[in-house]
Amino acid sequence: MTVGFILFPYSYLKKLYQVKREELGVRSVQYLEIIIGCITLIFLYSYLFSKGIDFQVLILSTVQMCIVAVTEEFWARGAMCYIIRKLYNRAWFVVLLSSICFAFVTHMNEPFMDNVLYRLPGSIVMGVIYVKTNNLRYTVLFHFTYNLLNI
Repeated sequence: MTVGFILFPYSYLKKLYQVKREELGVRSVQYLEIIIGCITLIFLYSYLFSKGIDFQVLILSTVQMCIVAVTEEFWARGAMCYIIRKLYNRAWFVVLLSSICFAFVTHMNEPFMDNVLYRLPGSIVMGVIYVKTNNLRYTVLFHFTYNLLNI
């Protein structure tokens, strides 16, 4: 996933457009964001422990969901939104097209109705967050939280 969703797109965009990581939404970490992330994890873990999720399952799921959220968000929001903005600089179009690609291309092996009902609306929310903040950290946190709540 790292090669296909991060290294290859970043290398391609860097060569083609001389893009900087900040232009793709990769920013320096702020202390407030670390605090928000820690608070989110505390609430998430508390909720999942209350559901009876095993500690080992939770740790493994956390690592997996973190990798999935970072790689998919870099590809779908960072790289794809950058390219779509270059072609058509309308925020609603960037959100809609990147969300459709995320829901139906990234998850093409999933049931169509699951993509329509769950992934597309979530992707639209993440797209709006990204377009408003131009920061992948917030969409990664949303994506990670959403995925972890569904284990």
